Amino acid sequence: MLTTIIYITGALSLHFTDIQSQNAFFFLFLPLINTLFFIFILWQLIFYFALNSFSNDDSDIFDLFYQI
Repeated sequence: MLTTIIYITGALSLHFTDIQSQNAFFFLFLPLINTLFFIFILWQLIFYFALNSFSNDDSDIFDLFYQI
């Protein structure tokens, strides 16, 4: 449930971000949400590939980076 809320919030902040706006909500707060959303997506990808690497006995961190 929390992941869905993060995805929806991130997608909406990506859609409504306006760097040239005079409103601080659109050019300060939403890009901060975008940055946190990209960090969350990167963390999800690393976690997904890390789960796959545990199924192999001879894998290490370099194999994880290779899979990404």
